[in-house]
Amino acid sequence: MTDSFFGEVDTAHLSMPYSDKEFTISSAHFARLAEQCHYRLMGDIVLFGIRAAQSLSQKGKWLTEIKITENRLDYLYLNCLLGLWDRKNHKIAIFQGSTVPFKANVIKQRENPNQRISNQLAQGLYQYYVGAHEPDHRPKEEGAFRLTRHVSTPVWRDYGKGQLILDACAPNDHIHAAGSIDTDYKSAGCQVISGFHNSAMPEGEYQQFRILAGQSALPSELELHLPYQYLLTHTRHLHAIQQGCLNEYLMQGSEGYLVRELQEQLIAENYLFEQKIDKGLMDGKTVKAVYEWQKASSINANGIYHLESFKL
Repeated sequence: MTDSFFGEVDTAHLSMPYSDKEFTISSAHFARLAEQCHYRLMGDIVLFGIRAAQSLSQKGKWLTEIKITENRLDYLYLNCLLGLWDRKNHKIAIFQGSTVPFKANVIKQRENPNQRISNQLAQGLYQYYVGAHEPDHRPKEEGAFRLTRHVSTPVWRDYGKGQLILDACAPNDHIHAAGSIDTDYKSAGCQVISGFHNSAMPEGEYQQFRILAGQSALPSELELHLPYQYLLTHTRHLHAIQQGCLNEYLMQGSEGYLVRELQEQLIAENYLFEQKIDKGLMDGKTVKAVYEWQKASSINANGIYHLESFKL
């Protein structure tokens, strides 16, 4: 099965088609991505996810560059990369993982359209904090990374029969161990990394991810609520940047005056309500408003605002 669940929502704004050609990226490409999407980064270490990516570069080690290629998503295997970007030292480290929900959970969502069961996080920049992953019917997994509940989050939900909806909510997602090294991973929407957390001490690539992120090998209560930014993108977007694309976009996590201008236009058109947002921050409610405007305007609706192509 290919990425028929969520279709091309991650790449429809890009003119570059699918390619299995290998290409090289470095810290500089992430810096360009942040600039072109108007992200305001803080701190030396930024977590990242690359959807639909594979790499033969060494995992779990700081590198100056990595070779990646676009991967086909099947919602069964860990077909994405998660990693760490050391902005100060211009290094990146990658790990095998998934940024999409497991197939069985997507099917469960389709069977229960009146509930919020499974989601796929939209691309963008997010705020996470160190905390416990609290799975149903299993002990808490300390030392994970929890998505903030204080800023509305844009997620995609697949209800089947072509009903793919962008939702703005607090999905209670995390970055945690996949409970797998390859397939049958545990995610209904969380970002997961190859490895396990069945005891007090996490294992596998996930543990190395935590350590390189600056966490203790044994999760410590002293690290609770430490902040991290998480940058989620797609292989094809990085490939476009690597090929010299200069397009600018506003999406989840974008900040600044251009975001405020967009929000004011959306408010004037009754797609957005001022009392529900912080002006200058592209949050889930703003992404949802862009999505609704795109649908009403017969524009490909993905909640991503291309600064050059579209005007309200």
